[in-house]
Amino acid sequence: QQLLLSVCAADHDHCVACCHTLCFHFNATDCKAAYVRVFSPLHTLDPLNPTSKLAAIVAASTHMQLSQSNRMSQFYAAQLRFFRQLCTAAKVDTVVRLCQEALDEEKCPVIGLQSTGEARTADFVATMAQSKGADDDELVFESFVEPAALILSNFIERTLLEYPGARTLLHRAKNLVLPKNPLDDLIDRLGGAKNVAEMTGRNKRMERDTQAGGYRYVKRTDYYGGCSVDDVNILERAAFQSGHKNVAIISDAASAGISLHAEKNATNTKQRVQITLELAWSADKTVQQLGRTHRSNQVTPPIYKIVSTNICGEHRFASAVAHRLQQLGALTQGDRRAASASEAMAAFNLQTKWAREALRTTLNIIITGGYVKDPTYETLNPPWLEDMMREGLPAGQDLPEPGTPEYSSRRHAVLNRWCSAASIELNAVGLGANKTKNGIAINTVLNRLLGMRVAMQAQFFGYFSTILDKVVSKAKKDGTYEGTGIIKPGCDKITLRSSEVICEHPNGAAATSHTIFDMDRGVPFAKAKKLLDDELERVRAEQGDAAADRCGAGFYFSESATTRFFSLALPRTERGMREAKIRGVNLMQANYFRIIRPATGVSYCDVHILVSLRRLLVFLTYDCQCTGCSVLMVWLPCGLIAVWPGPLGYLITPHVICSP
Repeated sequence: QQLLLSVCAADHDHCVACCHTLCFHFNATDCKAAYVRVFSPLHTLDPLNPTSKLAAIVAASTHMQLSQSNRMSQFYAAQLRFFRQLCTAAKVDTVVRLCQEALDEEKCPVIGLQSTGEARTADFVATMAQSKGADDDELVFESFVEPAALILSNFIERTLLEYPGARTLLHRAKNLVLPKNPLDDLIDRLGGAKNVAEMTGRNKRMERDTQAGGYRYVKRTDYYGGCSVDDVNILERAAFQSGHKNVAIISDAASAGISLHAEKNATNTKQRVQITLELAWSADKTVQQLGRTHRSNQVTPPIYKIVSTNICGEHRFASAVAHRLQQLGALTQGDRRAASASEAMAAFNLQTKWAREALRTTLNIIITGGYVKDPTYETLNPPWLEDMMREGLPAGQDLPEPGTPEYSSRRHAVLNRWCSAASIELNAVGLGANKTKNGIAINTVLNRLLGMRVAMQAQFFGYFSTILDKVVSKAKKDGTYEGTGIIKPGCDKITLRSSEVICEHPNGAAATSHTIFDMDRGVPFAKAKKLLDDELERVRAEQGDAAADRCGAGFYFSESATTRFFSLALPRTERGMREAKIRGVNLMQANYFRIIRPATGVSYCDVHILVSLRRLLVFLTYDCQCTGCSVLMVWLPCGLIAVWPGPLGYLITPHVICSP
């Protein structure tokens, strides 16, 4: 089974990408207003507020039995969870609208999310029950639980309770009015438990009590008369597949082993519309969840809709998934009947060397106050810059012509002022000049970006995106771009064999040709030997001779029943980078290796641990006097053999040179 994800992005409305197997929608919905609405109460706790600098309090607190780095790690982890919850809650209105549209079109929506908020809800209810001296089932609440508020208050209680001003912070945090639990809110707004099949891992949930006029914390099994917890998801699935319930909600716990597709044998054969409210941290889990509604023996393929806010900080979650999905070759490029999803997902994948280069440039511009050495970026304007330059101009007066001294002077003044404001906010979220001068991971920047003001998020990310587009454009012109689209062949030599015109347009404007090329992907032994020598020399220079001996680089062979296969292995990190020295300590042997074979060259992807290969500790290099090339020679029981020939040909099996 192959699932092709053809993702189309838009700023405010959604675009549609259709293929023969399924349709895939991407809603980059305009949730900024909703996000600002839930974000605005936090101004009293804004890290930039000098009277309440929560981050500074955490960093300076001496009451915690932790180092400052551990304290700040806990703070930023809580911040990431907090704003992730806000982003998810800001999309509830859009998801409800999409579900209503699907129901009106006689389709069945399936909502996918990851977190249910059960742990925080259970802790909150237990605390309330203990304070009132009652059981959980007897309590009546005025509204659903607010997970974002609980994340903030729990962090203060567990981390800063001994701080002198913690009581004031805690009081202000608990008085914030933040969004409700998205899962409970969705079930309530889509018709309640009688219309929504919930397939999650939680035991209890908040439900509206129409008689008491509030909300109660009840067991999910009560709806089916007290069945076991293990059976409730099975019964919910049966209710959805039979048509008794028109909406389904699944979480990470129900993302495997459950089929919700329009099965031919099921009563409910309406087309499924799977709406992803919350992306998983792992692309594997996202794909697993998408597979619940797209399976064999289905009447119609599903429609997928991934809902994302245009809050720039949420690119953190989309970037992690897009990066992994682009590496799943058969999944995203395996259907010849539809366009590849790699190009569509490239805009969301920020874990590339081009994005890292653009990030370094952006941070350097901010640190230097808008001054850049590279003339490429000296006149590069982000989308919001000219709007800021128009501020303060008399009515009816336009900006000076670009390139004039007046335009350059005004541009530099506005950019310098913005860089100063951006530096303050970056410093407030732990991305000051002292942190960024040696480079910083793009995931860290995206994580911290959520803690900045919404307007500054948009401006920072807009400037970064403009620089990234310029970096990619320059790399494409130079022929060094290794992204999606036109694939650069991984070979040293390409020879044109033939070219034949097979079709001409009637007006003669264009012709279609069938062209055949011969590509030599092989690697001569001399080149492989140089790659090994360079790798060992680098390791010795950076980490010493002992590290070179155990780094794992060398020639390896795998032995099968009929023949031996030889290759060169170079150690790499999980991200495909060279191993580096960390804090003066020599690294242990690498877990990933880049494989280079004589006939096929560099492997498509790195392999994890060479469990099936044996290292050649002793080998000979033979310089052939006739051909002038070098070959790899090893002693084996059958004799001295040439296992890595030179550039004149690549042997299928080792060639015996002489007997022992």
